[in-house]
Amino acid sequence: MNAEASLSTKTDAAERVQRASAAFFPDATRIAPMPDSPDLLRVEDASGSWYLRRWPAGFPPARVALIHSALERARSAGIEVVPKVAALAGRPEERIIVIDGVLFDAQSALPGRPLARARAGLRPGGVALRLPATPPDAVMADLIETIARWHVATAPLTTAQGVPDFPLLTVLERVREVWRGQRERLIPLAATSPAVRRWLRLSAQMLPQAATALEADPDSLRATPVVGHFALWPAHVLIERAADGTERLSGLVDFRQAAAGSAVLDLAHLSTHFGGWSGATAEETLGRYSALAPLPPAGRRLLPMVAALDLIAEAGSLLEVAFRLPTRGVPAPSSQVRTGAVTLVNGLEALAGLVGQGDTPARSRARPWVHRPKPRRAR
Repeated sequence: MNAEASLSTKTDAAERVQRASAAFFPDATRIAPMPDSPDLLRVEDASGSWYLRRWPAGFPPARVALIHSALERARSAGIEVVPKVAALAGRPEERIIVIDGVLFDAQSALPGRPLARARAGLRPGGVALRLPATPPDAVMADLIETIARWHVATAPLTTAQGVPDFPLLTVLERVREVWRGQRERLIPLAATSPAVRRWLRLSAQMLPQAATALEADPDSLRATPVVGHFALWPAHVLIERAADGTERLSGLVDFRQAAAGSAVLDLAHLSTHFGGWSGATAEETLGRYSALAPLPPAGRRLLPMVAALDLIAEAGSLLEVAFRLPTRGVPAPSSQVRTGAVTLVNGLEALAGLVGQGDTPARSRARPWVHRPKPRRAR
């Protein structure tokens, strides 16, 4: 593309954004681009602060419609930490505008700051990295309960015709496909990285074990009983400091992956992306969740398997960036990226015993108690 064509493309894109902004906020007092998010603009008007989003080319309109319906149902159920959806000016029933084939919507800006930034490094193609982080206990408790309430409020949407879905079967198929490519790219880095060597060994061992356990329960593998967020990372969790000095959950954002699927995938993200996997974290997550939302027994049994699948894919992706070979013109990864990659590999290692055990409860090592009556003395 020559310079003249590039300038024309940029001019056309800017014009579309201006037209979209005017369609939602004709009386906007301020419009500002977001440096870290080129597809977002911050817009201010008399009603408050909003984010105007330009959706990627080819993004399914049905998924945007599902996101809007889910957000509106959640807010109607009293979940105020998710965004409001803006309507077009003068057209209160319309939430989307398409300009020259580009889809736009707008959602309210929520208070607070991200628990962790997503741009500590970039994946190939400029996609922001997602890094694990440990939230305060009160924030984590609020987050688990918010997801439970979200699942309950949005579950009726899963039965509508044409709703995008993301069952565990699709998760398994995608992880298998992604793992093959990651393995080929990471093998050359194994000689200089213990974390890469651990991932190669653990993923080769645990992927077939997790797949076997999941495939033994075909009903759970195909079930889509909730609308999940399916991208629960610290970068998508907003927190703010309360008057008493404690930090609380103030926002949950970025629902681009929302679809009908299994609650276990969101529970796996909660158990691995926020402080790393541990038995205590998993039990806390399951306990708080099941107090507010139904969870079939299979969900508890399969949580380690789904968490392992997630960690295999996410750890592999981070390792590729964190320990890649030096390349001219490519900045070295930050220490945050390497720490995040190692955290995810540690979580995968912590899961190895549970995944290897499969869906069968472990036998107790305690000696069984058997009652034997005392022999009678001969008279």
